[in-house]
Amino acid sequence: MKMPHVHAAVWLLFAVVSGCGGGSSGTAQVNVPNVVGDTQAAATTAITGAGLALGAVTQAASAMVVSGDVISENPASGTSVAKGATVALVVSSGPAMVAVPNVVGNTQAAATTAITGAGLTVGTVTQAASATVAPGDVISENPAANTSVAQGSAVALVVSTGPQTYSIGGSVSNLAAGTSVLLQDNGGDTITVSANGPFVFPTQLTNGATYNVTVSTQPTSQTCTVSMGVNTINAANVTSVAVSCSAVQGVPIYTVGGTVTGLTAAGLQLTLIANSGTDGSQSAQTLGVAANATTFTFGTGLLQNTAPTQFGAFVSAQPAGENCAVTNGFGFIEISENITSGQVTCVANVTTALRGVYNVTVTGAGGNPGPKWLALFPDGTYIFGNIQQGTCNGVDYGFYNFDAATSALKIVDALVFKPLAPCGFTDANGNVSGTGISVTFTGSGATSAFSGTNPTNGVTFAGTAVPSTAGTIVGAFTFGTGLDQGVLIFGTDGHYAMLLPQNDPTTGSGALAGLEYGCYTAANGMVNFDTTATCANAITNVGTAGFSGGVPSKFSMPYTTPDANTLSFIFSGTNKTGLTYKYIFSYTRIVPQ
Repeated sequence: MKMPHVHAAVWLLFAVVSGCGGGSSGTAQVNVPNVVGDTQAAATTAITGAGLALGAVTQAASAMVVSGDVISENPASGTSVAKGATVALVVSSGPAMVAVPNVVGNTQAAATTAITGAGLTVGTVTQAASATVAPGDVISENPAANTSVAQGSAVALVVSTGPQTYSIGGSVSNLAAGTSVLLQDNGGDTITVSANGPFVFPTQLTNGATYNVTVSTQPTSQTCTVSMGVNTINAANVTSVAVSCSAVQGVPIYTVGGTVTGLTAAGLQLTLIANSGTDGSQSAQTLGVAANATTFTFGTGLLQNTAPTQFGAFVSAQPAGENCAVTNGFGFIEISENITSGQVTCVANVTTALRGVYNVTVTGAGGNPGPKWLALFPDGTYIFGNIQQGTCNGVDYGFYNFDAATSALKIVDALVFKPLAPCGFTDANGNVSGTGISVTFTGSGATSAFSGTNPTNGVTFAGTAVPSTAGTIVGAFTFGTGLDQGVLIFGTDGHYAMLLPQNDPTTGSGALAGLEYGCYTAANGMVNFDTTATCANAITNVGTAGFSGGVPSKFSMPYTTPDANTLSFIFSGTNKTGLTYKYIFSYTRIVPQ
């Protein structure tokens, strides 16, 4: 038998089939590289460098992929494929191109719809006058209609405002202060003019239109005439209409002026406001006052009507390096003569800044025993309160200048509220506003004091710091700034005083000057006020903005002391409509320096 030979053959066949003895067989595999976002050239290099071949390359529009860069690849990156396999690419041809729609003549809304519907956006929209295109319709577009642009591009529009229009105006001269004239154009368009100078009617007219300016209502006690008031528009604004006013015979006009003291610098500007007693109209005029001037007179006079014209003069711009104030600048045109009693007094800006609230005593001729307070602020302003029962209850405030090297103090009154008699600081000391007084200051803080003597009449005066206890209601507190700065004093004797300036006329707040003096008790966060006759020497000036509103009364208010130098009063409640309210008014303790 030959069985062993058969076995050997079978074994050899098995070895060949099963691959015994080691080694491998089949094609090598590689991973497809990521070429999305690469340029076509860079993608080709990456593909061939990986042992693969570049397959079909097609193009497609894309708003996201730059033209020439790869949008996608097939097979996807990371796929394992046989070495030498092909990789197909889709390459961007850039954004799709669209044609700009024709929107000229459409409304802006319709044009916007057409542009966005075409895959574009609305760019800058400007307006321009047009005699042929209706207001709100498109005059032109950029790029022009049918231009091929990339999808998402902006299309700018020019929209019509209608035909070009032109204003009608001119100037008014010799109109009396405190009066007004009503002008009209073409019998309808009107404008009220209350001051000399230019005017412009509110309604504009198109080119070639006719204008006709007339006086609709004459000012009180004056007659105004119009010249160059009729013509046609000639592609330009009209500024040539002239309105000239003159007084009706028998109605006099008087000027307002006065004296100037201490002015050495340029830049002072005064403003005069006049209120007509007949029709309530208001006018204003300004006057520049030259350096070293000794008098001033406003240029436009005021009418003396049956109902007197009221006027008020104030400083609207200070000169360089000085502070000026007007006294006797308020009044009425009641007498048949020019007003020359106004007084402008100026002092140099504060040389040595002072700060403190003082109890003041005055002795000698002209002195009085009533309570007095003088508050001096670092910005060069002051306020003085004076009580003398039956003679003087009021305040005086303005500017000061103090030179510590010479002990010279100058006080310049901005306003003296004296319902009974002169009671300003300069009045009480027999001194004229703006002249110097020799004053000596000693100590600081709680021990701060001053004293002085007026050499012209021998009147002596002295001041000691108002007692102040940090963290309590006792002491002197300030509110406001500049000529709006007032003082609230709570004394150790159970009395309080509020010194109120008349707010600077330029602020328009309208609070009246005055002094409120009464009794108080404070406990458990509540202050009880009393300005009735049960409080000795209580004072309320009618019309002031004090706690009592100028009416003798008893009332209470909660208060807090958030810190050692702040005092806050809390006003809260419910109004007639059911809404709740809460107001907090804070005052700052002033400590002498």
